[in-house]
Amino acid sequence: MASFLSAAERAEISSQFDNLHDTFGRNVVVYKESKKVNIFTNEDYISAYRNSNQGENFTFSYEAVSGSFNMRIKWLEPNEEKNAPVEIDMPNQICRLKMKKDAFDFLSGQQSLFIDGIPCEMIAGYKPHGIVDINFYTVFAKRRDMQ
Repeated sequence: MASFLSAAERAEISSQFDNLHDTFGRNVVVYKESKKVNIFTNEDYISAYRNSNQGENFTFSYEAVSGSFNMRIKWLEPNEEKNAPVEIDMPNQICRLKMKKDAFDFLSGQQSLFIDGIPCEMIAGYKPHGIVDINFYTVFAKRRDMQ
């Protein structure tokens, strides 16, 4: 069965939406909980024996986990967004984030984050969208200091 759009036309439409996203997006740095790394300092240690002096056999270090992503951010006004997962009572209480798949994958599982230096928590689910393919995701966050 023939497609309405050719592969070149689909690629051009996706490219234009990527250009739109890059034009109006802001660079956002996302920090996740640091990753704990165990380093064995004693090669003769056998973990099955579980010695009481394990502190001598391990060194722990923490690696910062962060990523920089381009996102479109909008603080919503009351009655402005019909698809918001909660009712908006006060201005600038709910933030809508539109991001590409790589940023969405990085943020998945996160409950709290800072947007424009404001502590927020993720609410509800997410909404995938795109014209020819699913290229973008919309996520909503609520300010924690206005509850």
